[in-house]
Amino acid sequence: MRTLIDCYFWSPDSGIAVGGSLPNLMGSAVVVRTTNGGNSWQRVHKTTRTSEWCWKISFVSRDVGFVSVEREGGFAYILKTTNNGVNWIDIPFMVYDEEGIGFLNENTGWVGGWTGPTYQTTNGGTSWQLAGWGTNLNRFRFLSDTLAYAVGDRVYKYARGPVGINLTSTEIPSSFSLYQNYPNPFNPITKIKFNLTSDVKRQSSKVKIIIYNVLGREIQNLVNENLSPGSYEVEFNSGDLSSGIYFYKLWVSTRSGEAEKFSDVKRMIVLK
Repeated sequence: MRTLIDCYFWSPDSGIAVGGSLPNLMGSAVVVRTTNGGNSWQRVHKTTRTSEWCWKISFVSRDVGFVSVEREGGFAYILKTTNNGVNWIDIPFMVYDEEGIGFLNENTGWVGGWTGPTYQTTNGGTSWQLAGWGTNLNRFRFLSDTLAYAVGDRVYKYARGPVGINLTSTEIPSSFSLYQNYPNPFNPITKIKFNLTSDVKRQSSKVKIIIYNVLGREIQNLVNENLSPGSYEVEFNSGDLSSGIYFYKLWVSTRSGEAEKFSDVKRMIVLK
């Protein structure tokens, strides 16, 4: 017998529900899954610990999702799936009465609790730090990767505006190039400059700049646009990242993105 608390569907037929096996104070956390619109359900995960239950769900894609696991007391965990809810792994958290959970992407997320502050991870839950905002968070709602809300002792809003790409010169450079960010180390803002050259037709290029952590995991897609030849500058804000070494990679390809023209990687340091 189970008591279910939250649910999430990625299609009209397929989704999960989470909760615990009764009685809550002695049972284990449970995840059940359906592929026929709820006509039948299959238990896909049950924790080996007792006195805990699943609380809230946060999916960042069709395949990758997280679930907070609240405990009566002691060390707590979160659950993660990378295959559409079929299999789940336990990720150690800390001694904490966790409830609300919200992930912006596979790396960056937050957990809040019934009696405490908000914690943040930028490496998929490997380590956690105080986020510096929010108390008693119970639920997150993500409208996009730039806008989200959370509720606890009040309503909190996460907003990240579109990246401003400044064209600093229309003179066509002699070659493609990516410059070292400045300042470096930095907190929280740095600027990245790059040059785009062209053939005689002055055709635009597909340009991407992606931020990675030291494990090679994508942190943020900073630029993803078609740009004309010239010199550019873009600002990067590391506000939700912890101190450490990160990398930024510039890709330049044909406008369709089919053929690569240029790529380069440089290192930068966040120091808080």
